[in-house]
Amino acid sequence: MKVHYNTLGELFQDIESFFKIELPLITGGIGYEETARYTFDVGHKTKRLHVQIYRLQSGRYEYNGYVQ
Repeated sequence: MKVHYNTLGELFQDIESFFKIELPLITGGIGYEETARYTFDVGHKTKRLHVQIYRLQSGRYEYNGYVQ
């Protein structure tokens, strides 16, 4: 996965294809210089995908995620 994305849609599509999961519909968006955090089920009994997305001043999105 990349670290920077131009759109949220592109980022979420990459998460879905990389982790082979289907994400729920996420609405709203992220304001400039704000962070959003999400937790998704990855089909494991105890592990979850933790995602942190920061919207840069330029409008691009910075992805940080891990499974724990």
